Amino acid sequence: MQLEKVYEPQCFEPHWAQWWIDSGVFRAEAEAPGWPFSLAIPPPNVTGSLHIGHMREHTETPSSGR
Repeated sequence: MQLEKVYEPQCFEPHWAQWWIDSGVFRAEAEAPGWPFSLAIPPPNVTGSLHIGHMREHTETPSSGR
């Protein structure tokens, strides 16, 4: 497989953006099982060291159960 030297997002991202919308990954369900959460800021760039602490530091969960 030959990889291109320059990434051209317009070749791939429209397809995946539509797939994400069609599959409902951005849709929240009020009655979904589990704890609700909110990701306040995006995680660090993949060029850094990503670890579970980043998600814990920037994720808010309710103090009481659902």
